[in-house]
Amino acid sequence: MGIADFKGDGKKEIVVAVKDGSKKETRITMFDSDLKLLHEYAISDSRAKIEAINDFNGDGKNEVIICPTAVNKLIILSNDLAEIWSYTLGNPGNAIVSDLIPGGTNEIIVSADKLYVFSGIEGNVPGDVTGDGKVDYKDLVGVIEYWEAIDTKYDVDRSGTVGYSDIAFILDHWTASKHYGSAATTVKGPVTVPLGSCFKVQITTDGTVEAAHISVTFPSELNIESINADPYGNFDFATYQNGTDWIDVMVAEAPELPSGYPEAPLLAEIGFTATEEGSYTIYLSSVLNGEANDVEALTVGVVKTGGGADVISPEIARVVVNAPESVREGESFTATIDVDSVTYFNSGQFDLSFDSNVLKVTDVVDGRIAGETIPAYRWVFIDKNTIRVLVAMPGIKGVTGSGYLAKIIFEAVGKGGEKSVLDISNGMLVNTEAEEIPAVWIDDEVRIGISGSGYKGKRYTGGEDLTTKQSYKLHGNLIYSVGDSYFQPVHPDWTEYTVNWIAGDLSIPDGTKIEKAEVEVYYCWDKTPGGNIGDYLKLKFNGKSKTTEAQYKDSKGSGIYNYPSGMIEYDVTADFNTGGNTAVLKNAYPGGGKVSIDGMLLTVVYQDASELMRHIWVNKEYDIIYAKEDYGVSSEEATAYAPFHDADLNNMVAAKLITVAPEGNKGDDKNRLYFNNHVWKGIWDGFTGGQLSIRETDVKDYLLAGDNIAKFQSHIPDGETKGDFMAASKAILVVEYEGEG
Repeated sequence: MGIADFKGDGKKEIVVAVKDGSKKETRITMFDSDLKLLHEYAISDSRAKIEAINDFNGDGKNEVIICPTAVNKLIILSNDLAEIWSYTLGNPGNAIVSDLIPGGTNEIIVSADKLYVFSGIEGNVPGDVTGDGKVDYKDLVGVIEYWEAIDTKYDVDRSGTVGYSDIAFILDHWTASKHYGSAATTVKGPVTVPLGSCFKVQITTDGTVEAAHISVTFPSELNIESINADPYGNFDFATYQNGTDWIDVMVAEAPELPSGYPEAPLLAEIGFTATEEGSYTIYLSSVLNGEANDVEALTVGVVKTGGGADVISPEIARVVVNAPESVREGESFTATIDVDSVTYFNSGQFDLSFDSNVLKVTDVVDGRIAGETIPAYRWVFIDKNTIRVLVAMPGIKGVTGSGYLAKIIFEAVGKGGEKSVLDISNGMLVNTEAEEIPAVWIDDEVRIGISGSGYKGKRYTGGEDLTTKQSYKLHGNLIYSVGDSYFQPVHPDWTEYTVNWIAGDLSIPDGTKIEKAEVEVYYCWDKTPGGNIGDYLKLKFNGKSKTTEAQYKDSKGSGIYNYPSGMIEYDVTADFNTGGNTAVLKNAYPGGGKVSIDGMLLTVVYQDASELMRHIWVNKEYDIIYAKEDYGVSSEEATAYAPFHDADLNNMVAAKLITVAPEGNKGDDKNRLYFNNHVWKGIWDGFTGGQLSIRETDVKDYLLAGDNIAKFQSHIPDGETKGDFMAASKAILVVEYEGEG
């Protein structure tokens, strides 16, 4: 029981907790001084009690605080016993009220599964941190502004820090601008998919949405491939959080145009991969505009196809948007809507969505299945980003087989590095019996590449592979060292760069013959007007001037930072000293600078009759590679090739590959080395000296008789957008033999 002035009239009211064990409830009841009943509040807990009566939120009126044990909640009642705030605790708790934190308003301290401190600054509405009596976009903006802050008023769920859970709390308690009536949230997608295939589902609602919090749960047999919250950009705020078997989607719209809240929007699009045969249900829970609404689940059947994801059973057609991975600015190109394994097909339709800032549809052309023309008899723009296409055979004619439903002609109107998803939806295939043909519909993506992108391997831009420039078959070996190389940046305007090699850097047995010794100077950011820094670099090796024997270079091919990088080779055989060596590089460009130096590499091939027979191939080029989605360069394209010919496996006892990758250092599957049918992930994970990454790899088990090939690759890991910025400059294959090989 408690006695306090709840009405602010100087008279005190009585509040009691009346417990009814038969109904398993407690009624919080308020009487005036004449014992006239004023207000009641009932809760399903026969053990609830009044914890405190106090002005909790600083509005000058007393509130009633209760902690029902059956539901593990803290509940705040207003001065007329209306529930204004509640919070779920981990265990039953006990509460006291005190001005714990200086500031003029009281706090509630609760001892339950842990110690909680609740501030009254939110006002009378949970989540209303701005104190205007509503939970709306202003409160959401505050949470975002104080993201990851600790002990602030924007930690509305009292988790200890501001984060995703506070966004969810605000959306769940949203104060809608008006009552919208009932709504339903639905997950739409295919009901049958092939095992191993990728498919997409869409989360939609038939209501008007100011704010929404959608929780999606699904079995672990469905792997997440992609998540796109608010794919059409209907909302001012959209985000998501996910785990292995759940996704939370959160969207909200600012109230500048209250009449313009999105109606029946697409809330999210989620891509899955089906990993096991069976029947799996995707469930939803949904809060729209602060109110829970009806939800509809989707059950997806995953069926075996007898031949992997690319082989579709006769019962299921596979419709795939097939477009070039990369196109040039201004280029016209064709995307076909491919279909496999369609039976007695008569007609169909689909919507194709794209980013109109990146791509423009100029025409739709008839399709062709099993040699039969499929007339595209109508196509229209639904909006600036979507076309609808209708196709049909004449009369009741049908066709069985594979081909394409239509050709879509596009023009790339965006800029280099931009991309657009080609999202196919609302598709239907109909057979000659007017029955729907089950189908899986698969999207594609187009990127506009940077014109003449040097970030692709030279094999993709008409350039040269790393080809064999030297070949040796001798009793002896090849050794190399970067000495004390260091990275010399463009600035300050340097004029001299020196590298030393001590005797221990290159251990060569006594009595050997030096077959070849060469120094390679690696440079980047050649900012000379003509991109010809090699004309200004002069090398002295052990005091002797050397002339350039060869130069290899590459550049990204466009943009304001299109500065060449490369490698300059000098023959130093005549002046090599087994006791130690020094190379001095002079920069004669007026004023110095204009280029950065990544380091030097000294390589020596020697003969020694006591050594094994070795066949040595030395391949060279300079090929910048950088896989990056924004540049329209795929991992496959960001690959440099080094072919080796005429390998002999007879009496072979060992084989190793030495690779030099300037700038390559990211590791973690951002770069890859391939040799024939084997791959090493993240092999260049640090610099050997300067900014040169050099690795030795045992390739004995993968060597083939005759032709072999090594590949350097900048690789985009799953879930990321770019690989390692690197170059491929040198690949050395050393094969050892017993006897004479």
